[in-house]
Amino acid sequence: MFIAIDEVGNEIEAIYATRSKKYYCPVCQSEVIVKRGDFKIAHFSHQNINMCERYLYRRESPLHLKLKNDLYVMLKPHYDVRLEYYLHEIEQIPDCLVEYSVALEIQLSKISPSLILERTNGYKKLGIDVRWIHDDSTIVTKADTIFLNHFQISTMNEFHLFTVNSDTQTFFAYRVKGNVGGMRWLYEKEMISHHDLVRPINDIDEFIQMETDFISNEIKRARMMRSVRNKTLTYLYLLQVSADELPVFFRYLTPFERYIQESPLEWKLYLYYHIKNKSFNYHAFLDYITIRKINTNLTSRDIANGLLYDFKSLLRISNE
Repeated sequence: MFIAIDEVGNEIEAIYATRSKKYYCPVCQSEVIVKRGDFKIAHFSHQNINMCERYLYRRESPLHLKLKNDLYVMLKPHYDVRLEYYLHEIEQIPDCLVEYSVALEIQLSKISPSLILERTNGYKKLGIDVRWIHDDSTIVTKADTIFLNHFQISTMNEFHLFTVNSDTQTFFAYRVKGNVGGMRWLYEKEMISHHDLVRPINDIDEFIQMETDFISNEIKRARMMRSVRNKTLTYLYLLQVSADELPVFFRYLTPFERYIQESPLEWKLYLYYHIKNKSFNYHAFLDYITIRKINTNLTSRDIANGLLYDFKSLLRISNE
């Protein structure tokens, strides 16, 4: 950590600390020691990390320490920014807290989506927005497709993923536009400044028309799973239709389907079948959809209603 309390209660940055004085952790009040050297960023360390309440100050890698310090130095001339500010109400310590409204978290290690969402919701309770910042080298892309794991998905804010290039101190934002099945998404990548990290984020709702072979490729993927319980194949069988016979709106990606784990083809087939057979049941539809572990204020009903709105919009598109 970079901030400690001296013997008279003042906050002190590690770069200004002297080894002849005593310093204390702002969370657990146990004594900490200052560490620095020719190849080490100045920082404080617990003599025993187990002493710290709830392990809030964990051992951080040299890269994490460097990126956190670099970000603080960039922001300090322009904003009221606090480094490692302890939020006692939620027992969390953001790497940088900007204007008491935006938390910036360097997240180089992979942790569970549930823990990410727990921490995100903690910030929300205090009216603080959070940007989780990944190492850009860990992001996997191919052409216009980005491959995201559950951990990365949970860190998105308004379907934006933030990264940093640790060598060049360059920041990027990936706007995740549409899910094309499983963990594959369409995206746009943009270089941003450190100022953009603290500005409001606006998601852009859009319907994306895919190429003519999109449906047939998705059916091939379903068949490759070799599961008799595959719902995509089940509804195709029940509808007695081939890929070529499906309406054109099946080729569209919609905004709300990004929130669910069902493929862009499967959930549309589900609604298409039940509407055609006059067997649609709203509560059954709620049970059918599986919400991703994602940062959102929407309830499952909000998302279900959004999907139904998307589907009605697709029907209008097909009639134009």
